[in-house]
Amino acid sequence: AAANCRESLAAHNTIRCNRCNQAVCLKHRYEDSHACLSAEEVANNALTQARAIMSPSDFADAHATLSKVFGNIIAEPGNEKFRTLKKSNAIVSQKLRHPASIEALRL
Repeated sequence: AAANCRESLAAHNTIRCNRCNQAVCLKHRYEDSHACLSAEEVANNALTQARAIMSPSDFADAHATLSKVFGNIIAEPGNEKFRTLKKSNAIVSQKLRHPASIEALRL
């Protein structure tokens, strides 16, 4: 729960944050309303996990692809075409197939 929140959490008023996995009340459901992990921390955790499991060449491909995707979003945050990826895209399905890569994209 968020700091200084007096709300008693129950099934009808509890949300689980997608980013940090904390159970929070409806009022504190947004990342900036509770002690949530930053997007950078989540991405770094996912990449660290991927580096430990993936081969070096696969990790390099995934890292380069994720860097390009995030770079496009940062450069043009209002452009909707950079905020969605098609799973059927050959590059996405080949280079970002590892679960840690997919986790980094859920930010």
